[in-house]
Amino acid sequence: MELRRWDGVLSGTMEMLLGADILDPDQETIEQIRQGEAAAFEELVRRYHRRVYALTYRFVRNEAEAADLTQEIFLRVWQKIDSFRGDAKFSTWLFQIAGNHCKNRLKYLKRRHHAMHDSLEAGFKGDDSQGPAVQIADESADPHEQMAGARMQQLVREKLEELPEAQRDLLLMRDIDDLDYAEIAEATGLPLGTVKSRIHRGRAELARSLKLALDADEV
Repeated sequence: MELRRWDGVLSGTMEMLLGADILDPDQETIEQIRQGEAAAFEELVRRYHRRVYALTYRFVRNEAEAADLTQEIFLRVWQKIDSFRGDAKFSTWLFQIAGNHCKNRLKYLKRRHHAMHDSLEAGFKGDDSQGPAVQIADESADPHEQMAGARMQQLVREKLEELPEAQRDLLLMRDIDDLDYAEIAEATGLPLGTVKSRIHRGRAELARSLKLALDADEV
């Protein structure tokens, strides 16, 4: 596995996308919603449900709470859709609302001493509602390749758990939940530069620790 491609190809691509002056693809759907087309809002929910759920789960670490939060966020979006002016991408506006809602819920849960005990493992389940999962090897593949793939999945999970939470969560939002840097910044309230630097450091540390573990396996 070539881990450095994360910083090269993927990060470079995101830089170009963030710097590009492109039309928000959601604008037409939003106009249909404003004209009272309920099906258009349902389409918008389908388009973003997985990513919003994944974001809420990163905050609260509880599936039931994340599901409730996701519904509340989309209800809030429906109520505020007329206030969206298109100054930024719709997704950036959406994740700003989602992030604020998650932070408010966290404050509430902490006041109630709510136990948040779900593990990071849920982020890698095959349930599409939680984002892209680490792929399970094809049963028709070579048994040695399957074992190597399973070992890599295990190592990635273990080494992700070892990262500082501030790096790990941002890295998962970017590479597992597929949020772009601007969306992560809006959702977390962090400066864009901080988001980028933490993700960069997280990727570098993950690559380093994986290399050490793989080298040890070969001894």
